[in-house]
Amino acid sequence: MALAAKSILVVDDDPMFRRYMTTWLGKVYRVFEAEDGEQALQLAQTAMPNLVLLDINMPGIDGYETCRSLKNSYLGDQTHVIIVSGSSSGPEQLRAFEAGADDYVIKPIDRFELLSRIRVHFRLLDALFRLSVSSNGEMPGDYNRFTSSATDPITATQEIAAFTLAKLADRAIRKPASTYYE
Repeated sequence: MALAAKSILVVDDDPMFRRYMTTWLGKVYRVFEAEDGEQALQLAQTAMPNLVLLDINMPGIDGYETCRSLKNSYLGDQTHVIIVSGSSSGPEQLRAFEAGADDYVIKPIDRFELLSRIRVHFRLLDALFRLSVSSNGEMPGDYNRFTSSATDPITATQEIAAFTLAKLADRAIRKPASTYYE
């Protein structure tokens, strides 16, 4: 068993970037979009996305606070957040992970790398779903969401994701690829 319909919330104040991501990812996933943190938090309550692609620098509620709020809500363990930012600064990345981000991608994005990372996160979410079902022998209340009781598997899957992402990054360094915002 796996997540039934995979959905992504794209949060960025740049309408061209949102349109690009929505068009591109919409071919495979259900995609929602928000132009700022406040709109993202409201939409997340109803859309319940499995994955959030989140910019840091936005008017109003910035990406750090949006991420922190998402992770502190009931969606926290059930929704992965990938920060998509123009900053390659180590302190900025650390701040994002401290806010609860599950991953960090630097703009300009390599769409093949981002798609690979999205697929990794969906595999991790699928694994958490299967673990939550097998640990208690019952289906969660909502088929498309995980139970919040699966805390130990989260740590294990984050370690797997870090290893997988390191391998992806190593490959990306060796091969040139097409990028957005060339």
